[in-house]
Amino acid sequence: MIFEPPARPIEGSIDQAIESLITFGRSTQVKLIELGEWAARPPISDALAMASGTPVLRVVRVRWLDGEPLGHLVSYVPLDVGRHITRQGLRATPILSLIEQAGVKIGGATQTISATLADAPLAAALTVEIGAPILRVSRTVTDVADRPVQHIL
Repeated sequence: MIFEPPARPIEGSIDQAIESLITFGRSTQVKLIELGEWAARPPISDALAMASGTPVLRVVRVRWLDGEPLGHLVSYVPLDVGRHITRQGLRATPILSLIEQAGVKIGGATQTISATLADAPLAAALTVEIGAPILRVSRTVTDVADRPVQHIL
């Protein structure tokens, strides 16, 4: 059986969605795995509407809830926005809040949710077995001018 996605995407209020994501970020714990510059390649450079090889900020985190790993997040942010994101800031503040604090007004987002299987590094980060089924969320956040300001996997 082949999964057929809905004919039209589900739409919702961006303000409500952003507030939900920020609340989620504040109600969970985060372990920062990596923070540094990275040369964007497709599909990341495509999602951020930039040339392949353009430097971006790459942030890798694991979110925890009640002592259990809940999600492995890899975020890519254009450097002009990302220069405001620090290790100290990420310890206490959701990344979307840090992006807004950098002066960005969030305008929208596109998100895709799919199912996949955990490979070895992901299984280790989430303390699940290799091959365990997991949800994969891919989201591109744009500002009010429709410029991509974050792509997250």
